[in-house]
Amino acid sequence: MTPNAPIWGSSSGRARPSWARTTGLLLIVLVAVGWAPTAVEAQSGISTLVVRVSDERGQPVPQATVTLATGTATRLVRVTGDDGTVGMSFTTGGRATVSVRRIGYTPAEMTVDLSGTVQNITMLIVRFATMLERVQIVGQRSVGGIVASRTGQLPIAGAKVRFTGTAEGALTTDSAGMFALPIGTEQRVTFEVSAPGYQSRVIAERMEPATMSRELLILLEASGDVTNLLRSAVDDRSRRLRWQGRENVVLGGRELRATGAQALGDAVVASGSVREKGLRVTDATCVVVDGIPQPGRTIGSYPTRNVLLMEVYGPGGDYWGTLADLWPKKAPCGTGEARRSPDEAVWVVIWTQQ
Repeated sequence: MTPNAPIWGSSSGRARPSWARTTGLLLIVLVAVGWAPTAVEAQSGISTLVVRVSDERGQPVPQATVTLATGTATRLVRVTGDDGTVGMSFTTGGRATVSVRRIGYTPAEMTVDLSGTVQNITMLIVRFATMLERVQIVGQRSVGGIVASRTGQLPIAGAKVRFTGTAEGALTTDSAGMFALPIGTEQRVTFEVSAPGYQSRVIAERMEPATMSRELLILLEASGDVTNLLRSAVDDRSRRLRWQGRENVVLGGRELRATGAQALGDAVVASGSVREKGLRVTDATCVVVDGIPQPGRTIGSYPTRNVLLMEVYGPGGDYWGTLADLWPKKAPCGTGEARRSPDEAVWVVIWTQQ
């Protein structure tokens, strides 16, 4: 990390800028009645509500939490998909309150009449200015965003964000769960996010030289919702990532999916990140998924869309020996073939949850 580089977060000792304290931003709600109900829906009294959430530019907002509550204590909670929409069906009639929340946006709320029909509503939420934009103003490449709980998407203040690699360093999120870090010319950024009462997550982002900033929404799972096996596997991962050598690389799901390849093996080749480290993933590479060894399986049997994070280690990459200790004695790696070249990766760790 560049000495004296500005780090926005509570560790910097800086007051939170006035633009980040704004709470009275514009809130607009648009309502439109959609298609007519089917005969079955009309006769049965089933109300179907389709909510589309968009931002001030008219773009869909995924991962927004939509809550519907009625006077009879009926409460439904759904999360929008990639297209920004979510559907709810129920038999309760009368008036209901629909609210939308997503970290980094103004919340929205409106009242609708449930009358046994199908209704479409569009709710517009406006994005907050963030500390990351403040870093952009001074013309520095940066990565940052907001850390929040997966349940309810509530900001997590005081979460620790620990970076590894050239941009090594640590900071904590501010009272709004925000953080930002200038990264200079770094093209690959890996960091671990942790907070008391939550399961830690590792984020890996590849940023091309022309990319000035990357803003992320990082959702943490409550520790009570995580199995002991996964918790132990995540602890081992934290140990491994403290030693970032030449013979290992961490790839994020975003980078792998950006290749367009459906099979994970093809995505790894297309990304080029493993090759840049002088490594190759072969059919002789040992595969571990969410902390569970997978003897006899190769990465070609896993779809890219399910991968959140991927670790790749060369012959000396598993410095702490956590993967060697985990692997069953005499169990075959991949197809059982012997590794013939020093550039063949020994271990691949796939994370479909974290």
